[in-house]
Amino acid sequence: MKKVFLIVALLSVMLIASCKTTGSGDTGPITTQEQTDEALQQIYNEYKSDLILEGSKSYTVVKGDVLSALSRTQYNNGFYFPIIML
Repeated sequence: MKKVFLIVALLSVMLIASCKTTGSGDTGPITTQEQTDEALQQIYNEYKSDLILEGSKSYTVVKGDVLSALSRTQYNNGFYFPIIML
């Protein structure tokens, strides 16, 4: 029983340590809208050359929309939300 408790405790500590975020670079966590916009722009610039937009459709986002639900509707897979984000 002690071994099980020790393993659970160790895994818990590892999980807590791995979840701690420090943000991008050495500037600390993202805290402002400008920092968020800049981070998303960097992601877009990195991957935009890989996007194939031929045959793509447009969609107007409405209040309450969730990216995973939109990707489920558009791509039949809720895990394709990064495509919509880009």
